[in-house]
Amino acid sequence: MKIQEVYEEVEKMTDKYFCVSYEMNRHNIGEIEIICDIYIKNFGHFSAPTFENALLKAKEEMGKIKSDILDIDG
Repeated sequence: MKIQEVYEEVEKMTDKYFCVSYEMNRHNIGEIEIICDIYIKNFGHFSAPTFENALLKAKEEMGKIKSDILDIDG
């Protein structure tokens, strides 16, 4: 999922301030950490290794989906 697609999806979910960000961090040992983050005012940050999972977390918190279908890590 592209960052612009996530932005558009979150835009449909809320009229509050929000931010979509992507970080790619290389650690000393050569390990790469990917953080896909969605922040929505009054709901908080939702981070995961993929935007799909971060979006699922945000939707669950906002009551857009039932928590029993949410089975993700990260």
